[in-house]
Amino acid sequence: MINFKRILLRNYHFSQIVFKNLSWMIFASFIGKLFKFFLMVFLARSFTPSGFGDINYLIVLSAFCFSLSEIGLSMMINREYHQENLPKERLISAGWMLKVLLVISNGLFCFFALFFVSKSLFLPFIVFSLMNALDSLKGYKIALARVENNQQYEAVCFIVETFFTTIFAIGFVTYFKNITSLSLAYFVGSLLSSIYIWRKTQWISRPFLQAKKTDVMYLFKKILPFIFSSFLTIALVSVDTIMIKWLLDSTSLGYFQAGLKITDTVLVFPALMITAVFPFISKKSRQTDELIRMGKSITSVLLMVSFPIIFGGIYLAPGLISGIFGTLYESSTLVFQWLLIGTFPVFLLSYLNGVLLVVHKESLSVMWSFVGFVLNVILNFLLIQTHGILGVALSTGISRGIQLIFVVFTIVFIFRHSMIHLGYLVKYLVMSILMVVALTCVSLYISHVVGLIVIGMFIYFLMLFLTRDRLLFKLKDSL
Repeated sequence: MINFKRILLRNYHFSQIVFKNLSWMIFASFIGKLFKFFLMVFLARSFTPSGFGDINYLIVLSAFCFSLSEIGLSMMINREYHQENLPKERLISAGWMLKVLLVISNGLFCFFALFFVSKSLFLPFIVFSLMNALDSLKGYKIALARVENNQQYEAVCFIVETFFTTIFAIGFVTYFKNITSLSLAYFVGSLLSSIYIWRKTQWISRPFLQAKKTDVMYLFKKILPFIFSSFLTIALVSVDTIMIKWLLDSTSLGYFQAGLKITDTVLVFPALMITAVFPFISKKSRQTDELIRMGKSITSVLLMVSFPIIFGGIYLAPGLISGIFGTLYESSTLVFQWLLIGTFPVFLLSYLNGVLLVVHKESLSVMWSFVGFVLNVILNFLLIQTHGILGVALSTGISRGIQLIFVVFTIVFIFRHSMIHLGYLVKYLVMSILMVVALTCVSLYISHVVGLIVIGMFIYFLMLFLTRDRLLFKLKDSL
Protein backbone atom coordinates (compact mmCIF):
# COMPACT_ATOMS: atom_id res chain seq x y z
CA MET A 1 0.00 0.00 0.00
CA ILE A 2 1.33 3.43 -0.96
CA ASN A 3 2.11 5.65 2.04
CA PHE A 4 1.11 9.06 0.69
CA LYS A 5 2.21 10.88 3.85
CA ARG A 6 5.69 9.41 3.46
CA ILE A 7 5.83 10.25 -0.24
CA LEU A 8 4.41 13.77 -0.12
CA LEU A 9 5.66 15.19 3.19
CA ARG A 10 9.15 13.75 3.71
CA ASN A 11 12.47 13.74 1.87
CA TYR A 12 14.20 10.39 1.34
CA HIS A 13 15.87 9.87 -2.05
CA PHE A 14 16.22 11.57 -5.43
CA SER A 15 13.27 10.04 -7.32
CA GLN A 16 10.91 10.38 -4.35
CA ILE A 17 11.91 14.00 -3.63
CA VAL A 18 11.53 14.99 -7.28
CA PHE A 19 8.16 13.25 -7.38
CA LYS A 20 7.08 14.90 -4.12
CA ASN A 21 8.06 18.39 -5.19
CA LEU A 22 6.66 17.98 -8.68
CA SER A 23 3.40 16.58 -7.28
CA TRP A 24 2.97 19.50 -4.93
CA MET A 25 3.88 22.07 -7.57
CA ILE A 26 1.78 20.48 -10.30
CA PHE A 27 -1.17 20.34 -7.91
CA ALA A 28 -0.62 23.94 -6.80
CA SER A 29 -0.11 25.11 -10.36
CA PHE A 30 -3.23 23.30 -11.47
CA ILE A 31 -5.32 24.83 -8.69
CA GLY A 32 -3.61 28.22 -8.95
CA LYS A 33 -3.73 28.37 -12.72
CA LEU A 34 -7.34 27.24 -12.62
CA PHE A 35 -8.20 30.21 -10.39
CA LYS A 36 -6.06 32.62 -12.42
CA PHE A 37 -7.39 31.27 -15.69
CA PHE A 38 -10.96 31.58 -14.44
CA LEU A 39 -10.13 35.14 -13.39
CA MET A 40 -8.70 35.98 -16.83
CA VAL A 41 -11.80 34.57 -18.50
CA PHE A 42 -13.96 36.61 -16.13
CA LEU A 43 -11.97 39.76 -16.91
CA ALA A 44 -12.01 39.10 -20.67
CA ARG A 45 -15.78 38.76 -20.55
CA SER A 46 -16.27 41.68 -18.11
CA PHE A 47 -14.15 44.14 -20.10
CA THR A 48 -13.89 44.79 -23.82
CA PRO A 49 -10.84 43.40 -25.69
CA SER A 50 -9.39 46.91 -25.37
CA GLY A 51 -9.90 46.96 -21.58
CA PHE A 52 -8.52 43.43 -21.31
CA GLY A 53 -5.48 44.60 -23.24
CA ASP A 54 -4.95 47.54 -20.87
CA ILE A 55 -5.10 45.23 -17.85
CA ASN A 56 -2.42 42.94 -19.24
CA TYR A 57 -0.28 45.89 -20.33
CA LEU A 58 -0.24 47.27 -16.77
CA ILE A 59 0.57 43.86 -15.28
CA VAL A 60 3.40 43.26 -17.73
CA LEU A 61 4.85 46.79 -17.54
CA SER A 62 4.88 46.84 -13.72
CA ALA A 63 6.55 43.40 -13.67
CA PHE A 64 9.08 44.64 -16.22
CA CYS A 65 10.07 47.47 -13.86
CA PHE A 66 11.18 44.87 -11.30
CA SER A 67 12.90 42.62 -13.83
CA LEU A 68 16.29 43.27 -12.21
CA SER A 69 15.15 42.55 -8.65
CA GLU A 70 15.79 38.82 -9.08
CA ILE A 71 18.80 38.59 -11.47
CA GLY A 72 19.26 34.90 -10.71
CA LEU A 73 19.55 35.37 -6.95
CA SER A 74 17.19 32.49 -6.09
CA MET A 75 19.04 30.02 -8.32
CA MET A 76 22.39 31.27 -7.05
CA ILE A 77 21.34 30.86 -3.41
CA ASN A 78 20.23 27.33 -4.27
CA ARG A 79 23.57 26.51 -5.91
CA GLU A 80 25.75 28.13 -3.24
CA TYR A 81 23.71 26.53 -0.45
CA HIS A 82 24.34 23.03 -1.77
CA GLN A 83 27.92 23.61 -2.88
CA GLU A 84 28.67 25.25 0.52
CA ASN A 85 31.02 27.96 -0.69
CA LEU A 86 29.82 30.14 2.22
CA PRO A 87 28.53 29.20 5.68
CA LYS A 88 24.77 28.77 5.25
CA GLU A 89 23.72 31.35 7.86
CA ARG A 90 25.93 34.03 6.32
CA LEU A 91 24.76 33.11 2.83
CA ILE A 92 21.09 33.51 3.76
CA SER A 93 21.61 36.86 5.50
CA ALA A 94 23.68 38.22 2.61
CA GLY A 95 21.11 37.05 0.07
CA TRP A 96 18.28 38.69 2.00
CA MET A 97 20.16 42.00 2.22
CA LEU A 98 20.93 41.88 -1.48
CA LYS A 99 17.30 41.16 -2.31
CA VAL A 100 16.07 44.17 -0.27
CA LEU A 101 18.57 46.48 -1.98
CA LEU A 102 17.58 45.19 -5.43
CA VAL A 103 13.87 45.74 -4.79
CA ILE A 104 14.43 49.31 -3.57
CA SER A 105 16.63 50.19 -6.55
CA ASN A 106 14.22 48.62 -9.04
CA GLY A 107 11.36 50.61 -7.60
CA LEU A 108 12.89 53.70 -9.24
CA PHE A 109 12.08 52.31 -12.68
CA CYS A 110 8.38 52.60 -11.89
CA PHE A 111 8.68 56.38 -11.87
CA PHE A 112 10.07 56.44 -15.42
CA ALA A 113 7.47 53.88 -16.56
CA LEU A 114 4.69 56.35 -15.68
CA PHE A 115 5.58 58.25 -18.86
CA PHE A 116 4.32 55.23 -20.80
CA VAL A 117 1.02 54.97 -18.92
CA SER A 118 -2.05 57.06 -19.60
CA LYS A 119 -3.14 59.27 -16.68
CA SER A 120 -6.35 57.29 -16.19
CA LEU A 121 -4.24 54.20 -15.42
CA PHE A 122 -1.70 55.84 -13.07
CA LEU A 123 -3.23 54.54 -9.83
CA PRO A 124 -3.68 50.89 -10.85
CA PHE A 125 -0.14 50.90 -12.24
CA ILE A 126 1.24 52.11 -8.89
CA VAL A 127 -0.69 49.42 -7.00
CA PHE A 128 0.48 46.71 -9.41
CA SER A 129 4.05 47.97 -8.89
CA LEU A 130 3.74 47.69 -5.11
CA MET A 131 2.45 44.17 -5.59
CA ASN A 132 5.48 43.27 -7.71
CA ALA A 133 7.84 44.68 -5.07
CA LEU A 134 6.19 42.49 -2.45
CA ASP A 135 6.26 39.49 -4.80
CA SER A 136 9.99 39.95 -5.33
CA LEU A 137 10.66 39.91 -1.58
CA LYS A 138 8.41 36.88 -1.25
CA GLY A 139 10.42 35.17 -3.98
CA TYR A 140 13.48 35.07 -1.73
CA LYS A 141 11.53 33.31 1.01
CA ILE A 142 10.32 30.80 -1.57
CA ALA A 143 13.96 30.24 -2.55
CA LEU A 144 14.71 29.30 1.07
CA ALA A 145 11.97 26.68 0.96
CA ARG A 146 13.46 25.30 -2.25
CA VAL A 147 16.98 24.87 -0.87
CA GLU A 148 15.59 22.46 1.73
CA ASN A 149 13.44 20.74 -0.93
CA ASN A 150 10.28 21.81 0.91
CA GLN A 151 8.31 22.96 -2.10
CA GLN A 152 5.06 22.01 -0.44
CA TYR A 153 5.31 25.43 1.24
CA GLU A 154 5.80 27.12 -2.11
CA ALA A 155 2.82 25.20 -3.45
CA VAL A 156 0.50 26.30 -0.64
CA CYS A 157 1.79 29.87 -0.98
CA PHE A 158 0.84 29.89 -4.65
CA ILE A 159 -2.61 28.49 -3.91
CA VAL A 160 -3.22 31.10 -1.20
CA GLU A 161 -2.23 33.93 -3.53
CA THR A 162 -4.27 32.82 -6.52
CA PHE A 163 -7.31 31.87 -4.46
CA PHE A 164 -7.61 35.19 -2.63
CA THR A 165 -6.62 37.24 -5.66
CA THR A 166 -9.38 35.60 -7.69
CA ILE A 167 -12.03 35.90 -5.00
CA PHE A 168 -11.29 39.56 -4.24
CA ALA A 169 -10.89 40.44 -7.92
CA ILE A 170 -14.25 39.01 -8.91
CA GLY A 171 -15.91 40.76 -5.99
CA PHE A 172 -14.18 44.12 -6.51
CA VAL A 173 -14.60 44.20 -10.31
CA THR A 174 -18.25 43.15 -10.07
CA TYR A 175 -18.97 45.93 -7.59
CA PHE A 176 -16.65 48.75 -8.70
CA LYS A 177 -16.21 47.81 -12.39
CA ASN A 178 -12.77 49.38 -12.83
CA ILE A 179 -9.11 48.38 -13.17
CA THR A 180 -8.03 50.06 -9.92
CA SER A 181 -10.17 47.70 -7.87
CA LEU A 182 -8.58 44.79 -9.74
CA SER A 183 -5.08 45.99 -8.85
CA LEU A 184 -6.07 46.17 -5.16
CA ALA A 185 -7.28 42.57 -5.32
CA TYR A 186 -3.91 41.49 -6.72
CA PHE A 187 -2.10 43.31 -3.91
CA VAL A 188 -4.24 41.69 -1.20
CA GLY A 189 -3.59 38.22 -2.62
CA SER A 190 0.15 38.86 -2.72
CA LEU A 191 0.15 40.19 0.85
CA LEU A 192 -1.67 37.17 2.30
CA SER A 193 0.59 34.67 0.52
CA SER A 194 3.66 36.60 1.68
CA ILE A 195 2.56 36.31 5.31
CA TYR A 196 2.19 32.54 4.89
CA ILE A 197 5.62 31.88 3.33
CA TRP A 198 7.29 34.28 5.79
CA ARG A 199 6.00 32.16 8.67
CA LYS A 200 6.92 28.82 7.08
CA THR A 201 10.53 29.83 6.35
CA GLN A 202 11.11 31.69 9.61
CA TRP A 203 13.22 28.81 10.99
CA ILE A 204 15.79 29.07 8.20
CA SER A 205 15.65 32.85 7.68
CA ARG A 206 18.28 35.20 9.02
CA PRO A 207 17.97 39.00 9.57
CA PHE A 208 19.39 40.95 6.65
CA LEU A 209 21.00 43.42 9.07
CA GLN A 210 23.34 40.63 10.16
CA ALA A 211 24.75 40.38 6.64
CA LYS A 212 28.43 41.07 6.17
CA LYS A 213 29.40 43.49 3.45
CA THR A 214 31.99 41.06 2.09
CA ASP A 215 29.35 38.32 1.78
CA VAL A 216 26.91 40.65 0.03
CA MET A 217 29.62 41.70 -2.42
CA TYR A 218 30.58 38.04 -2.94
CA LEU A 219 27.00 37.20 -3.92
CA PHE A 220 26.63 40.34 -6.00
CA LYS A 221 29.72 39.43 -8.03
CA LYS A 222 28.34 35.92 -8.48
CA ILE A 223 25.05 37.18 -9.87
CA LEU A 224 26.52 39.94 -12.05
CA PRO A 225 26.44 37.68 -15.14
CA PHE A 226 22.74 37.13 -14.46
CA ILE A 227 21.78 40.82 -14.55
CA PHE A 228 21.51 40.77 -18.30
CA SER A 229 20.07 37.24 -18.29
CA SER A 230 17.32 38.13 -15.83
CA PHE A 231 16.46 41.25 -17.76
CA LEU A 232 16.23 39.13 -20.90
CA THR A 233 14.02 36.57 -19.13
CA ILE A 234 11.44 39.23 -18.33
CA ALA A 235 12.02 41.11 -21.58
CA LEU A 236 11.40 38.00 -23.68
CA VAL A 237 8.04 37.61 -21.96
CA SER A 238 7.17 41.31 -21.94
CA VAL A 239 8.46 42.62 -25.27
CA ASP A 240 5.58 41.22 -27.34
CA THR A 241 2.93 42.75 -25.07
CA ILE A 242 4.67 46.14 -24.94
CA MET A 243 5.32 46.30 -28.69
CA ILE A 244 1.73 45.38 -29.57
CA LYS A 245 0.46 48.11 -27.26
CA TRP A 246 2.85 50.71 -28.72
CA LEU A 247 2.69 49.72 -32.41
CA LEU A 248 -0.91 48.51 -32.68
CA ASP A 249 -3.62 49.10 -30.06
CA SER A 250 -5.22 47.76 -26.88
CA THR A 251 -7.80 45.71 -28.80
CA SER A 252 -5.11 43.79 -30.70
CA LEU A 253 -3.30 43.25 -27.42
CA GLY A 254 -6.49 41.82 -25.91
CA TYR A 255 -6.78 39.26 -28.72
CA PHE A 256 -3.10 38.34 -28.40
CA GLN A 257 -3.35 37.92 -24.64
CA ALA A 258 -6.30 35.54 -24.97
CA GLY A 259 -4.07 33.06 -26.81
CA LEU A 260 -1.07 33.81 -24.63
CA LYS A 261 -2.92 33.02 -21.39
CA ILE A 262 -3.48 29.43 -22.51
CA THR A 263 0.12 28.89 -23.67
CA ASP A 264 1.44 30.38 -20.42
CA THR A 265 -0.46 27.63 -18.61
CA VAL A 266 1.21 25.03 -20.82
CA LEU A 267 4.68 26.29 -19.82
CA VAL A 268 4.06 25.62 -16.14
CA PHE A 269 5.35 22.04 -16.43
CA PRO A 270 8.89 22.75 -17.69
CA ALA A 271 9.26 25.51 -15.10
CA LEU A 272 8.26 23.09 -12.36
CA MET A 273 10.56 20.40 -13.69
CA ILE A 274 13.72 22.54 -13.59
CA THR A 275 12.76 23.84 -10.13
CA ALA A 276 12.40 20.28 -8.82
CA VAL A 277 15.60 18.83 -10.32
CA PHE A 278 17.94 21.82 -10.01
CA PRO A 279 19.23 20.99 -6.49
CA PHE A 280 20.21 17.53 -7.70
CA ILE A 281 21.93 18.54 -10.91
CA SER A 282 23.79 21.18 -8.88
CA LYS A 283 25.29 18.40 -6.77
CA LYS A 284 26.30 16.51 -9.93
CA SER A 285 28.08 19.48 -11.49
CA ARG A 286 31.43 17.66 -11.58
CA GLN A 287 30.03 14.27 -12.62
CA THR A 288 29.75 14.65 -16.38
CA ASP A 289 28.46 11.15 -17.15
CA GLU A 290 25.77 11.44 -14.50
CA LEU A 291 24.71 14.87 -15.79
CA ILE A 292 24.36 13.49 -19.31
CA ARG A 293 22.35 10.50 -18.10
CA MET A 294 20.03 12.66 -16.03
CA GLY A 295 19.77 15.18 -18.86
CA LYS A 296 18.58 12.61 -21.37
CA SER A 297 15.97 11.28 -18.95
CA ILE A 298 14.64 14.72 -18.02
CA THR A 299 14.49 16.06 -21.58
CA SER A 300 12.73 12.84 -22.63
CA VAL A 301 10.06 13.48 -19.99
CA LEU A 302 9.69 17.03 -21.32
CA LEU A 303 9.26 15.67 -24.86
CA MET A 304 6.72 13.12 -23.65
CA VAL A 305 4.62 15.92 -22.13
CA SER A 306 5.09 18.67 -24.71
CA PHE A 307 4.23 16.91 -27.97
CA PRO A 308 0.68 15.77 -27.12
CA ILE A 309 -0.14 19.16 -25.58
CA ILE A 310 1.06 21.05 -28.66
CA PHE A 311 -0.49 18.80 -31.31
CA GLY A 312 -3.72 18.33 -29.38
CA GLY A 313 -3.94 22.05 -28.65
CA ILE A 314 -3.49 22.99 -32.30
CA TYR A 315 -6.27 20.61 -33.34
CA LEU A 316 -8.68 21.76 -30.60
CA ALA A 317 -7.75 25.48 -30.79
CA PRO A 318 -11.03 26.82 -32.30
CA GLY A 319 -13.14 25.14 -29.65
CA LEU A 320 -10.78 26.12 -26.84
CA ILE A 321 -10.73 29.84 -27.70
CA SER A 322 -14.46 30.25 -28.31
CA GLY A 323 -15.38 28.01 -25.39
CA ILE A 324 -13.15 29.81 -22.90
CA PHE A 325 -13.23 33.44 -23.95
CA GLY A 326 -16.38 33.57 -26.05
CA THR A 327 -17.03 34.17 -29.74
CA LEU A 328 -15.79 37.76 -29.39
CA TYR A 329 -12.24 36.35 -29.23
CA GLU A 330 -12.37 33.98 -32.23
CA SER A 331 -9.74 36.16 -33.90
CA SER A 332 -7.26 34.77 -31.34
CA THR A 333 -7.44 31.19 -32.68
CA LEU A 334 -4.66 31.31 -35.30
CA VAL A 335 -2.42 33.35 -32.99
CA PHE A 336 -2.95 30.77 -30.24
CA GLN A 337 -1.97 27.91 -32.57
CA TRP A 338 1.32 29.58 -33.51
CA LEU A 339 2.05 30.54 -29.91
CA LEU A 340 1.50 26.91 -28.98
CA ILE A 341 4.10 25.80 -31.53
CA GLY A 342 6.45 28.37 -30.00
CA THR A 343 6.22 26.68 -26.60
CA PHE A 344 8.19 23.63 -27.76
CA PRO A 345 11.66 25.27 -27.59
CA VAL A 346 10.86 26.59 -24.10
CA PHE A 347 10.25 23.05 -22.78
CA LEU A 348 13.85 22.09 -23.59
CA LEU A 349 15.47 25.48 -22.99
CA SER A 350 14.19 25.59 -19.42
CA TYR A 351 16.32 22.54 -18.53
CA LEU A 352 19.30 23.03 -20.83
CA ASN A 353 19.87 26.59 -19.56
CA GLY A 354 19.77 25.17 -16.03
CA VAL A 355 22.56 22.75 -16.98
CA LEU A 356 24.68 25.62 -18.30
CA LEU A 357 24.18 27.41 -14.97
CA VAL A 358 25.24 24.33 -13.00
CA VAL A 359 28.51 23.96 -14.91
CA HIS A 360 29.23 27.70 -14.58
CA LYS A 361 28.62 28.44 -18.27
CA GLU A 362 25.83 30.91 -17.59
CA SER A 363 27.48 33.51 -19.83
CA LEU A 364 26.73 31.27 -22.83
CA SER A 365 23.11 30.99 -21.75
CA VAL A 366 22.93 34.78 -21.50
CA MET A 367 24.51 35.20 -24.92
CA TRP A 368 21.99 32.94 -26.67
CA SER A 369 19.10 34.51 -24.75
CA PHE A 370 20.26 37.88 -26.01
CA VAL A 371 20.40 36.56 -29.57
CA GLY A 372 16.83 35.29 -29.21
CA PHE A 373 15.67 38.59 -27.72
CA VAL A 374 17.24 40.76 -30.45
CA LEU A 375 15.94 38.47 -33.17
CA ASN A 376 12.46 38.59 -31.65
CA VAL A 377 12.44 42.40 -31.56
CA ILE A 378 13.71 42.68 -35.15
CA LEU A 379 11.18 40.18 -36.46
CA ASN A 380 8.41 41.94 -34.53
CA PHE A 381 9.22 45.22 -36.28
CA LEU A 382 9.31 43.47 -39.65
CA LEU A 383 6.17 41.36 -39.29
CA ILE A 384 3.87 43.31 -36.98
CA GLN A 385 2.97 45.91 -39.61
CA THR A 386 2.11 43.32 -42.29
CA HIS A 387 0.75 40.43 -40.21
CA GLY A 388 -0.40 42.16 -37.01
CA ILE A 389 -0.47 40.01 -33.88
CA LEU A 390 0.07 36.88 -36.00
CA GLY A 391 3.46 38.33 -36.94
CA VAL A 392 4.30 38.65 -33.25
CA ALA A 393 3.43 35.00 -32.66
CA LEU A 394 5.58 33.95 -35.63
CA SER A 395 8.49 36.08 -34.39
CA THR A 396 8.30 34.48 -30.96
CA GLY A 397 8.37 30.94 -32.33
CA ILE A 398 11.21 31.59 -34.79
CA SER A 399 13.44 33.36 -32.26
CA ARG A 400 12.90 30.66 -29.63
CA GLY A 401 13.64 27.92 -32.15
CA ILE A 402 16.93 29.52 -33.20
CA GLN A 403 17.90 30.05 -29.57
CA LEU A 404 17.23 26.35 -28.85
CA ILE A 405 19.45 25.29 -31.77
CA PHE A 406 22.34 27.38 -30.44
CA VAL A 407 21.92 26.05 -26.89
CA VAL A 408 21.74 22.41 -28.04
CA PHE A 409 24.96 22.78 -30.02
CA THR A 410 26.58 24.50 -27.02
CA ILE A 411 25.67 21.57 -24.77
CA VAL A 412 27.08 19.13 -27.33
CA PHE A 413 30.31 21.16 -27.56
CA ILE A 414 30.75 21.21 -23.75
CA PHE A 415 29.83 17.60 -22.97
CA ARG A 416 30.64 15.97 -26.31
CA HIS A 417 27.19 14.40 -26.05
CA SER A 418 23.63 15.52 -26.73
CA MET A 419 21.15 15.62 -23.86
CA ILE A 420 18.21 14.97 -26.20
CA HIS A 421 17.33 11.34 -26.87
CA LEU A 422 16.39 11.28 -30.57
CA GLY A 423 14.66 7.92 -30.24
CA TYR A 424 12.22 9.27 -27.67
CA LEU A 425 11.78 12.47 -29.67
CA VAL A 426 10.61 10.50 -32.72
CA LYS A 427 8.52 8.13 -30.60
CA TYR A 428 6.53 10.81 -28.80
CA LEU A 429 6.19 12.85 -31.99
CA VAL A 430 4.63 9.89 -33.82
CA MET A 431 2.38 9.03 -30.87
CA SER A 432 1.11 12.61 -30.70
CA ILE A 433 0.28 12.62 -34.41
CA LEU A 434 -1.55 9.29 -34.02
CA MET A 435 -3.47 10.77 -31.08
CA VAL A 436 -4.66 13.67 -33.25
CA VAL A 437 -5.69 11.24 -36.02
CA ALA A 438 -7.70 9.26 -33.47
CA LEU A 439 -9.28 12.47 -32.15
CA THR A 440 -10.29 13.44 -35.69
CA CYS A 441 -12.24 10.20 -35.94
CA VAL A 442 -13.75 10.58 -32.46
CA SER A 443 -14.82 14.17 -33.20
CA LEU A 444 -17.28 12.83 -35.78
CA TYR A 445 -19.33 11.60 -32.84
CA ILE A 446 -18.22 13.85 -29.94
CA SER A 447 -17.81 17.60 -30.35
CA HIS A 448 -17.36 18.78 -26.76
CA VAL A 449 -13.83 20.10 -26.26
CA VAL A 450 -13.44 18.83 -22.68
CA GLY A 451 -14.56 15.37 -23.74
CA LEU A 452 -12.07 15.35 -26.60
CA ILE A 453 -9.25 16.43 -24.25
CA VAL A 454 -10.02 13.56 -21.86
CA ILE A 455 -10.22 11.06 -24.71
CA GLY A 456 -6.97 12.36 -26.20
CA MET A 457 -5.18 11.93 -22.86
CA PHE A 458 -6.55 8.39 -22.54
CA ILE A 459 -5.42 7.45 -26.06
CA TYR A 460 -1.93 8.85 -25.51
CA PHE A 461 -1.38 7.14 -22.16
CA LEU A 462 -2.77 3.91 -23.58
CA MET A 463 -0.13 4.03 -26.32
CA LEU A 464 2.55 4.66 -23.69
CA PHE A 465 1.30 1.71 -21.65
CA LEU A 466 1.03 -0.69 -24.59
CA THR A 467 4.56 0.17 -25.71
CA ARG A 468 5.71 -0.26 -22.11
CA ASP A 469 7.32 3.16 -22.12
CA ARG A 470 10.40 3.13 -19.88
CA LEU A 471 9.83 6.60 -18.44
CA LEU A 472 6.21 5.88 -17.57
CA PHE A 473 7.09 2.67 -15.73
CA LYS A 474 10.05 4.33 -14.04
CA LEU A 475 7.60 6.75 -12.43
CA LYS A 476 5.56 3.79 -11.21
CA ASP A 477 8.69 2.17 -9.73
CA SER A 478 9.71 5.37 -7.94
CA LEU A 479 6.39 5.31 -6.10
